[in-house]
Amino acid sequence: MTTVDVTERVINARTGQVTERTIQVEAPPVVPVTAAHVRAEAARRMALIAQPYSREERETWPQQIAEAEAYMAGDQSDMPMLTVIAMPRGLTVAQMATLVLTLRAQFKAATAAILAAQATLIAMDPIPQDFADAEYWP
Repeated sequence: MTTVDVTERVINARTGQVTERTIQVEAPPVVPVTAAHVRAEAARRMALIAQPYSREERETWPQQIAEAEAYMAGDQSDMPMLTVIAMPRGLTVAQMATLVLTLRAQFKAATAAILAAQATLIAMDPIPQDFADAEYWP
């Protein structure tokens, strides 16, 4: 085990006199950071991006995106999902399709940035102990 020097300060409650002495204490072992630690942090950060949406709502995203892409490609046929979710928002199907595709692009960009940070950290040797600090992540 590694030892480190620590300065201990003691204040005499009666006199107010401060005395110092250096003592040696055992430092806790440093646990090496692994790729699994970095992946867990990336997963935590990606979950934060999706957090405003329930799992059930996220399960509809593929259908929303499929309808939005079809609509934007000129298919003006039945768009049941987009029609239903556009109405309470006061949006047209065209506006809803644009919103869905914009949000998809934002989500893709945010997750890609997190995955890039993850890859960068995993490539480091050694991975920094402070890998979860904001300086390493978007």
